Amino acid sequence: MHKRQSIPWIACGALALLAAVAFSQRESVSTPGVEAVTAGHPEPPTQLRETAVRGVNYAHIHRGGRGYGSETSREELKNLSGLGVDWIALTPFGYQQSIDEDQIAGFDPDTPVEQFLNPPPPGASGEEAGETYEGRRGRDQSMTDRHLAEQVAAAHDMGVKVMLKPHIWSRDFWRNEQWHGTVDQTTPETHERWRRSYLRFMLHYAALARDTQADALCLGTELIQQTTKYPEDWRTLIEEARKIYPGKLTYAAHWQTEYKTIDFWDELDAIGVSAYFPLDVPDDASVDQLVAAWSPYKQQLADVHARFGKPVVFLELGYRPATGAYREPWVASGGLPDPMIQSRAYEAVFRAFADEPWWHGLFIWKAFTDSERNEESRDGMGFSFRHQPAEQVVRQWFKGG
Repeated sequence: MHKRQSIPWIACGALALLAAVAFSQRESVSTPGVEAVTAGHPEPPTQLRETAVRGVNYAHIHRGGRGYGSETSREELKNLSGLGVDWIALTPFGYQQSIDEDQIAGFDPDTPVEQFLNPPPPGASGEEAGETYEGRRGRDQSMTDRHLAEQVAAAHDMGVKVMLKPHIWSRDFWRNEQWHGTVDQTTPETHERWRRSYLRFMLHYAALARDTQADALCLGTELIQQTTKYPEDWRTLIEEARKIYPGKLTYAAHWQTEYKTIDFWDELDAIGVSAYFPLDVPDDASVDQLVAAWSPYKQQLADVHARFGKPVVFLELGYRPATGAYREPWVASGGLPDPMIQSRAYEAVFRAFADEPWWHGLFIWKAFTDSERNEESRDGMGFSFRHQPAEQVVRQWFKGG
């Protein structure tokens, strides 16, 4: 989970989905709401409109046979599809030692870009295979391109669309002292090397998205220092990515300031937001109170939409079943267990945004490739909504019933 603090300049998720994307038609089903969540609210909507994205961030279990491309993952995706999920976001990682490192492991900024765009030839081994990305230092061998390709294919077989959403990870993140929003270099020279390395990293996944026919590609997540200081770098990246990948492009921007200050939304297909907006309400707040607390954020989001004319998609939005989740939804631990907090939070989001024509849906943070053995929390208070009361809320709004 990314560190998300209520301080200036922090960044998060976004998605490139347009009305031009063909979404499956759904039968309209009128169903009662979850009583504990919807009691007392007159005639609430029962599900999202047909064209809304019903997505989850689909997290890889870093154990053999339980991550992307595994039979375990295939079974869990069937379960999610049964809840009405029709999009998943897959998150491969690029690793760097520190936040000011001048390159991403395995993506030498001086190596020709072309070497990162193609898979190894059949039967390649040794030095030949080592010159391809799969053989480079820093690669997570539990999540190779083959695993990602198999996961995309499995999703498509079930009628589920896929967004590739690569993330940066650094050792500095482990202590929660640094995170994506603080990734920055100390000199112009080291920044230029990092920029070229990141370009190679992202273009590699643009080629993979092309080759697997993935439905969307997110070009970055929460890299606030980079988008703020070097906006032209991102226009260059977008231009280069479009030469390789013909699908929808977006960027994942942080909820606090970044999504409002980015000026390259005009080059992308949707305004992506990691929507961890804090709601200043008590733990026992009603759904109506939560909906009201969303009002100022709704107006700000609508203003950005009006400025660029692009749909808004929440590339990340999640709540833990714990006290404090409304006020600090980005916090990954702590609090006391309260599953209904998570349920009311999702119910309020759906009620607040379902009728907004500029809002094109969301990717819930998050679900795992193995819901029984997720790697997030041992206390039952992680971000997963699976096997929680919130699951029925998600099902109701995604599918009806």
